[in-house]
Amino acid sequence: MNRKKLFISGVVLLIFIFLALVKFAIFDRGFDITIRNNTDITVSGLKITYEKITKDIEVPSLSSHKKLKINVLPTENFSENSMKIYYIDNQGNKQEECIVGYFEKGYRGKVTVDINSVDKNGKLYFKVISSSNFI
Repeated sequence: MNRKKLFISGVVLLIFIFLALVKFAIFDRGFDITIRNNTDITVSGLKITYEKITKDIEVPSLSSHKKLKINVLPTENFSENSMKIYYIDNQGNKQEECIVGYFEKGYRGKVTVDINSVDKNGKLYFKVISSSNFI
C-alpha cells in the first residue's frame, strides 16, 4: 500500500514539474510591460524601442486611470541592449525614458511604467519599476 502511494506521489510530482517547465519555457517569455495612466487625460503616441528593433512598438492610446499590458519578445540579432519608451511632446521634442536598463537575447522580465503627471507642454512624468533575468 505504501509503495502505491509513493508511486502516485512521484507521478504527481513529475507532472507538476513538467507543467512548471512548460509554463516557464513557453508562456513566460520576453518582457511583460504594464503601463498605468494615473493622469486625468488620455495618453497617446507612446512607442517602445530598443537597438536593432525591426519596427518600434506602438502603444495604443490609454484612457485616464486605465492600464495596459503588453508583452515584448525581442527576436532580432543583438548582444547587449536596453529598452526605452518614447513620445513626441507638444513642442515637437522627443522625450524618452529607459524602462529596461540592460538585457541580452533570452532575458525576460516584468516592467511597470506609471505615468503620474503631465505638464502644460505635454511632458509626461514616469515612474519605472523593472526586473529582468536570464532564462
